[in-house]
Amino acid sequence: LEGALAEVSVAMIQESHGGGAEWALFAPRITERFHVFPSVCSDVRRGGVAVLLAKSFLPSREEASVIVFEEGRAIGVELRK
Repeated sequence: LEGALAEVSVAMIQESHGGGAEWALFAPRITERFHVFPSVCSDVRRGGVAVLLAKSFLPSREEASVIVFEEGRAIGVELRK
């Protein structure tokens, strides 16, 4: 995944099966470079999605908020920049 993200500022991941803590634990080099906005189902085995925004694109995480359309399946990220 890291190689695929080398040249991008925005990425959308499906079947992520984890929230922010899991991203920090299992993909620390990604969370160093990206703000991760995840949405997981109440049963993480069912899937999950995440939007990744490069910190060079969006320096402060507080400049964005997540809109959940369907938990663990469809989300948006609204930028307040």
